[in-house]
Amino acid sequence: MDTKFPHAMASLHEHRLYSESKTCGCGSVFHADSVHSSEWGQWSMNFPTLWALELLANDEKFKDRWDVFVNLSGDTLPTLAPHRVEEMFGENGPLFGTNFVTSRSSETGLLPTPVSMFPPRFHKRGHYGAAPRLTFSDARGTTVHHNVTVEIHFGSQWMALTKEFSKYVSDGLKDPTSLPHALRAWLIHSDKLMSDETFFPTLLANAPPFNGTLPVSAADGSLEGPLRGRLFHLRYERMDEHMPRAFGFYPGEQRYAIPPGVNVTERPWGPYFLGAYDLANIKASGALYVRKVSALVEPSLTRVLPVDDLFRLPDIGWPENAVTLTEVPDWEKTKAKLIAKAKQSRQLEEEDYNNEEDSKDDEEEEL
Repeated sequence: MDTKFPHAMASLHEHRLYSESKTCGCGSVFHADSVHSSEWGQWSMNFPTLWALELLANDEKFKDRWDVFVNLSGDTLPTLAPHRVEEMFGENGPLFGTNFVTSRSSETGLLPTPVSMFPPRFHKRGHYGAAPRLTFSDARGTTVHHNVTVEIHFGSQWMALTKEFSKYVSDGLKDPTSLPHALRAWLIHSDKLMSDETFFPTLLANAPPFNGTLPVSAADGSLEGPLRGRLFHLRYERMDEHMPRAFGFYPGEQRYAIPPGVNVTERPWGPYFLGAYDLANIKASGALYVRKVSALVEPSLTRVLPVDDLFRLPDIGWPENAVTLTEVPDWEKTKAKLIAKAKQSRQLEEEDYNNEEDSKDDEEEEL
């Protein structure tokens, strides 16, 4: 938990997510801590991921007891049951040996995007400018490469990394001659923003032999191999639908609005909260994870996911015509109106009756 929050660890132990994770871990090793504070856009955004990699590599609770590093945010939900995810990443699974540093929400699908591919005036390309020239030793530490152009790549801070690549990054940051060490120094000293979206993707794209572990995309953008035509996203999310994307417009489907009183700030650029109407797109994406999910905003997904097979999900999608929701009935208010109407009607009946009686009295007096 981020240390900038008051009484971070005390609050963490009292948090429902903490107690649920600790008591419902299904036999997994549970560890919680509060050691870093991340500032948006700064290098410190990488601290939680690097802390986790160091913990996995050296803490006796985890050392040599894991195969794949998958970092997830607290608003992420798996689409598949744990044993199915294990099969996917396992030695005989279709994702074995592949490093994912992005998802389909990236401009180039499952592959990280070279910054030079962005339009010249696009903010990411403008901010990073010309590719740095760095000097570093290779992954084996046997050969030194001098003044090498290192193409910056954009991806995601949410990843799935092999143990070998994770170790290369973690060990490399301690080695002044390595590419991880040199790239980190350049990102910090040149004050580059969004390094949590560029550090790992850039390393993976520029460091043999790990650049050979990038996903291979089929012509339709899905993952080449047994999941061709089925897996287009590792993680499904809806991002940046408030304006045209770098390479064109994004589909204009409706989104879930955040209900009042939930105490969640809605950002125009996303990621946006998902719900039942997104199930068809989640199913078609083949994603292993979805984000953002909240039982306070739309609880349906938490009741449906995870499943043993995505084919079990219903094809519920956003209607072509906009969905218009009626107001929630306020029955107390409606009842009050009905009572008032009944009283008014009774009052009018009594007035009519009294008028009739007065008229009869007048007629009798005349006679």
